[in-house]
Amino acid sequence: MIEVIKAELNILRCLNMKPNYSDLARRYGVSRQTISKYDKGFERKETRKRKSKLDKYREEIEEKINLAGATITGVYKYFY
Repeated sequence: MIEVIKAELNILRCLNMKPNYSDLARRYGVSRQTISKYDKGFERKETRKRKSKLDKYREEIEEKINLAGATITGVYKYFY
C-alpha cells in the first residue's frame, strides 16, 4: 500500500500540484502524518534477522506445547 501512496504522491508532484494529505489519508486509511512523511522522502530501513536465544530449544519447546492439555504457562514453568 505504501508503494501506491508513493506513486500517487509522485504523480501529484509531476503535475506541480500540492497533495492534500488529509484526503489521501482518508482514502488509504493511514494517518495524515504518514502521508506527509512519505512525501518528504522517508524510506524504511531494512531490519536485521537476529536469532532468538530460544532457537536452540525450539524443538523441545514445540514437543512440550504439542502435548495434550499443555498450556504456554505450564511449558514456561516446566523450563523455568
